[in-house]
Amino acid sequence: MTSDIPHHLHEGSWLYVSARVGPLDSVLAVCRQHDWPVIVGSEELPARRRAQALRLADACIVEASISSPHAEDELLLAIQQRRPVVALRASGATGGSALSTRSDDVQELTYHDNEECARALDLLLANPDWQRRVALAAPTEHG
Repeated sequence: MTSDIPHHLHEGSWLYVSARVGPLDSVLAVCRQHDWPVIVGSEELPARRRAQALRLADACIVEASISSPHAEDELLLAIQQRRPVVALRASGATGGSALSTRSDDVQELTYHDNEECARALDLLLANPDWQRRVALAAPTEHG
C-alpha cells in the first residue's frame, strides 16, 4: 500500500508554530514546502487551547528572541513535553529566553533576516536526523 504522506510524517502529524515568531510568513512557507501541516498558536485562542495544541504537536517552532511570559511558557511547555523545538533567535536581539540553550530537545536557529531564517529552517526540516527525532518524540494516544 502506497501512502501520499511524506516519509517523515505519520497521519495526523503537524507542527505548532508560535504566533510570536518574528518571520511568521517565511516560517509558514517553509513548513508548507516540507508538507508539514501547521497550527499557529494565535493569541485569539484561549491559553488552554494553545497549550493543548502545543502538547499534541509533533514538534514546535517558537521565538526565543523576545522577553514575554507567553513566549517563555510556550518554550517551557514544549521542553516539558519532550517535543523537538526549533527556537528562532534574531541576531543581536537582547533578552529573550535562555531556556533554549539548556535543553537537548531544542535546536536554536539564529538569523539576521527573514531569508536567512527561511534558509536555516529549510535545511533543518530536510535533515534526516531532525526528522528521526521528531518521529521518535511524536505523541502517542496516551500522551
